[in-house]
Amino acid sequence: MNNIHYTKMHGIGNEFIIINETDRFTKQELSELSKKFHNNYSDISSDGLINIEVSKNDNIDLVMNMFNPDGSEAEMCGNGIRCVTLFAIDQKMINKTQDISIQTGAGILTTSQIAGTNNIVVNMGKPSFDLENNININEVGKYQKDYEIGHHIYFSVGGTRIDNATTVSMGNPHLITFIDNVDDWPLEAIGPLVENHSFFPNRINFEIAEIQNMNNIKLRVWERGAGITKACGTGACATFYAALIKKETYTKDVNVHLPGGTLKLSYYDNNIYMEGPAEYLSEGDWQDN
Repeated sequence: MNNIHYTKMHGIGNEFIIINETDRFTKQELSELSKKFHNNYSDISSDGLINIEVSKNDNIDLVMNMFNPDGSEAEMCGNGIRCVTLFAIDQKMINKTQDISIQTGAGILTTSQIAGTNNIVVNMGKPSFDLENNININEVGKYQKDYEIGHHIYFSVGGTRIDNATTVSMGNPHLITFIDNVDDWPLEAIGPLVENHSFFPNRINFEIAEIQNMNNIKLRVWERGAGITKACGTGACATFYAALIKKETYTKDVNVHLPGGTLKLSYYDNNIYMEGPAEYLSEGDWQDN
């Protein structure tokens, strides 16, 4: 196989290997490629592999496919789509900077670059409580006889109680619980147990959130297929929506503070808008042996 040219980027610490390979790999091959990029023998590490292509559909600008380090495909990635946008603009894959339509596994999302900056605004779409095939209603019902989609979930894992957790879909599934101190909570131990809990047949992203005040939320994330990451865009959006619905916050504009940095989120016309930076780290050629 020939060399694969890659660019490494990050969105507030959420790192991605970006490649632009049109019709070269099947999804299964991209899945295997992601595992190779991230195995113990690779000197490249990130939170996922993203392949970008110019769309063959005249109504869509770009297509992105993201794969976690374990090879599983993610429906969407909020920090990743900002990196995709900046990369496509700078590489002249598209000839505009506003209203860029990107096909993802969670549908078509629209992004725009803020002039003169590396900041990208993403219309993340409409959040939902309906996790469809991502929650096992029958399994939950064994513990909560009155459980319905959109209601709180409570359960225990690893000797730790998860209370009043909320499931939210941003095109990918999230479970959010609000606590008093996210720094001291044992996310490293409990995260993988929640991700792989029998309630969630396709696994789930898990967020622990701390309300600092009306305009600020502190967040830590365990990402499905990746583990603890410095940031998660869809997780920040899901948490913001859960906070609004649970009346943990009463404003439609908040800052979500993650270990890697801060995202500005807004909720208008039933859509969540996310603003944050995209940055370059390195580039090179990788030989698949």
